[in-house]
Amino acid sequence: MNTLAFPQLGISLTIKRYFEVFGFRIYWYGIIIAVGFLLAMAYCMRRAARFKIKSNDLIDVALVALPSAIVGCRILYVLCNLDEFRGNFWSVFAIWKGGIAIYGGLALAIVAVVLLCRRKKISFLNVADLAVLGLLIGQIIGRWGNFVNGEAYGVDVENFFLGMSINGGPDVHPIFLYESLWNLIGFVILHLWSRKRRFYGQIFLSYVAWYGVGRGLLEGIRAENVLMMRLFGADLRVSQVIAFVSALVAVGILAYKLLFRDRTDPIFLLSKEEAAAFRAAERTEEARRDQERREKRLRAAGRDLEDLDGEEENGEAEGGATLVDDGGWSYDEADDGEDETDEVPEDEPEDAAEDAAEDEGAPADEPDDEPEPEEGSDDEPEEVPEEAPDDEPEPASSRSDKEE
Repeated sequence: MNTLAFPQLGISLTIKRYFEVFGFRIYWYGIIIAVGFLLAMAYCMRRAARFKIKSNDLIDVALVALPSAIVGCRILYVLCNLDEFRGNFWSVFAIWKGGIAIYGGLALAIVAVVLLCRRKKISFLNVADLAVLGLLIGQIIGRWGNFVNGEAYGVDVENFFLGMSINGGPDVHPIFLYESLWNLIGFVILHLWSRKRRFYGQIFLSYVAWYGVGRGLLEGIRAENVLMMRLFGADLRVSQVIAFVSALVAVGILAYKLLFRDRTDPIFLLSKEEAAAFRAAERTEEARRDQERREKRLRAAGRDLEDLDGEEENGEAEGGATLVDDGGWSYDEADDGEDETDEVPEDEPEDAAEDAAEDEGAPADEPDDEPEPEEGSDDEPEEVPEEAPDDEPEPASSRSDKEE
């Protein structure tokens, strides 16, 4: 529990660092970081179409960047404060208690997102232009987690209207507040500038330059013990050196690109109508991919789509299954192994011949008495005599029948 006060403003707060739910501790620091992340994602998702970035690609970037950034932030902080963790190895993983270094998170997240963008064949710099705007939102809110923990404060200050007292101590500079306000100003500027980019990566480099200058200045009045290094005869914090160097490099690239390299027309964001059409095309493509995945699953299950369509039309499936109206399958009873056929009684030859003759309206002719082949004769069939020509006279019996 911390007592945080702004004496010159007459504000005093007693804040417990966590609250309990069913015996589990939930730290305010983690909740504030989560809120910042959600708001950053909401902003980026809203503007993704205008940057011509698919929503699914943006979600994949977030799922890769977030854990990478958390790990990178903690690794750099631990490396810069090894004495704090000597003899207590497991405290390295207690990130909910505070202790992160933003540049470590940026470095590892950039590496992870670059690899993802190459795999997806999308522009990393275009994604980065949008992502840093969301990152600024996360930093604006996330810094208040340092306030709850009573950390990220500066050197002592007297009679300063923003001086902050921690647990009754002397007034100090509220570094967390300065950085939160600095990032807020940067977000407004870069949000407006993003509407007319001259090249991909312009907003990303502008963020590096803006944040690097602010962070470098604030590190100079920070009171916490951090890793120091001597450069040009002055003792500087490592994070301060990283901030100024990164800002200098970013400003150099921006000046070169804007003044000497890119003189083309600005890259305008998509209009609202174009963004809506882009989202519609994205949904259509996603529906097509879902259909392809369903077809692939059906083929993997050994059921081809054509066979499935045939089963639905015929109402029968293989193995005696029948498709019923309610979408299920009914199966025939097992056979005994023998084909059961209804016996049809055969008529006597004479009766069959008489019935056929009656149907034709003529008396049945007596069957011709053909001589049976002798035993020992060849099995070759006898030649069938050709039919008599039509002009041959009919038998007398047939003529008499017709006359009657």
